[in-house]
Amino acid sequence: MPRLISSLLKRITHTASGLPRKPPIVVPLIFWATLYAIFHRTPQEFLGETFPIAAFLAFISYSFFVMRWSLFGHPKLNVHLFLLPILYLPILIFVLTVMYWGIWVAMRDSYVWLEHQSPPRGFFVALIGVLVVVVGYILFLLRLRARFFFGLTEALTGLLIALHNVPANADPVLWSSQIFLVILTGGVLLVVQGFDNMRTGLKSESRDGFLEAFDKTEYGALSRSLRGDDK
Repeated sequence: MPRLISSLLKRITHTASGLPRKPPIVVPLIFWATLYAIFHRTPQEFLGETFPIAAFLAFISYSFFVMRWSLFGHPKLNVHLFLLPILYLPILIFVLTVMYWGIWVAMRDSYVWLEHQSPPRGFFVALIGVLVVVVGYILFLLRLRARFFFGLTEALTGLLIALHNVPANADPVLWSSQIFLVILTGGVLLVVQGFDNMRTGLKSESRDGFLEAFDKTEYGALSRSLRGDDK
């Protein structure tokens, strides 16, 4: 047991030392948004609001794991192969769920807070314009450097927009027929575009820069060994 703990600490230290000394400003912002959401939501709200996100990420992860099994060729029997669906993927899904949920909650609450301040319309419009440009530029950089995760974010945004536009009335009979057009244009099309970007990020001829960096790490070597490719 002490040897296992020592090995784990060395691995964490090695990973931390590989991080840039000056992380992008997006990283602390995501961290702040996650902490804000955790401390401003009850456990019941957390479970209710994160369930769609977790279900979507689980669907994506396990669908990819099952349907694209051919990517692994004939993987060698390895403890990591068995831990992947029962431990590694659940941990990854949980981390991404909390991160995306924190960003969604922080942005939504920030908008509501600003709206309650009743700022002058000109200031409000200008601020929204600046935010659109800044967020758009950040997503543009994400698309350039990590297109797979940009596509994942895009698809998840489509899902959240669609769910946000569903009327509070739980009886579908009373819904307006226009709600389905809103869900289609604001949700499904974004999901389709997100899937397309995820696929492009995985293609070898336009390899996602983030995934290329991952391939060069010890975890990339582990992934190759599972596929039976030691190169």
